[in-house]
Amino acid sequence: MYLSLQTSRLIIRPIATEDDVFILQLLNSEGWLKYIGDRKVNSRNDALDYIRKILNNPSSFYHILVERESESSVGLISLLKREDQPLPDFGFALLTEHQGKGFAFEASRHYLDTFFKQSNQLELMAITLSDNESSIQLLNRLGFKFTGNKESKYENLSLFKLSSIDMATSGKEKIHVYHATIKWTGNNGTGTSGYTAYERDHRISIEHKSEISGSSDPAFRGDRHKHNPEDLFVSSISACHMLWFLHLCANAGVIVTTYQDEAKGTMEETANGGGRFTEVVLNPVATVADLSMVEMANKLHEKANELCFIANSLNFPVKCHPVTNRGSRQANDN
Repeated sequence: MYLSLQTSRLIIRPIATEDDVFILQLLNSEGWLKYIGDRKVNSRNDALDYIRKILNNPSSFYHILVERESESSVGLISLLKREDQPLPDFGFALLTEHQGKGFAFEASRHYLDTFFKQSNQLELMAITLSDNESSIQLLNRLGFKFTGNKESKYENLSLFKLSSIDMATSGKEKIHVYHATIKWTGNNGTGTSGYTAYERDHRISIEHKSEISGSSDPAFRGDRHKHNPEDLFVSSISACHMLWFLHLCANAGVIVTTYQDEAKGTMEETANGGGRFTEVVLNPVATVADLSMVEMANKLHEKANELCFIANSLNFPVKCHPVTNRGSRQANDN
């Protein structure tokens, strides 16, 4: 479906033969050649032929993205109905210098939202190379769900699907509120009549969850057999990173079979009697099902660190030194 749309920064319009110079530039950009392929468009005449084939194909719909402020073409989005695919295939591409500005999300979301409202189509699909992290991240943000991998002799592809329902609920900011009840249980009879007169014991209660027995660090007269706030702080960072990592692996088709992190946090006391954490280092060791997944798994640790809710709330960086091993089923490949 061809549409003429506008967002706050972009004009989204059907492709035309006048776009030949832009198409020549885009199809020979580094990202296009790496992740989409060489279409042998080496001249303006080649670009015109490419555009005419699109316009003459009733199953292909290409839209040019034009930045309103500069009136420059910055990218395109496409919708193709392929004979060998059960659903229309959505795609996007931007010139290198315009990536990272949010144009692809802005244009894709507005186009897809309008498309679902004006058509009878209930689902779309998208296909990308399994190592195209930026495209996978954008598809996830748009609401596409990973459905599996497709391997060929020359490339590994990741398949995604988007429904009109998923589209309606994706990309919206959400507020989450958490409640916890902390009850001090360390009154020995005289309360806080002196620094050594009371215990640091307490209970952490959260509705519908197991109670946690807590204390302070033994350095501050705490019970070494109970969790202290510093322990839980480091654990929450590690757990948040792990959960994001597993989520990203599932979306990228990376099968993780085991995961363990030996996390370490460093806190320094200050002259005024207070203190602060200066560093948390994660040392996750994961096992993946296939040797081909190791490189992608290591890269996804970086993305997990970027997305972790807890890490994003800190005033110091979280360091990560991951190790990824292949599963035992590959042990006899040599």
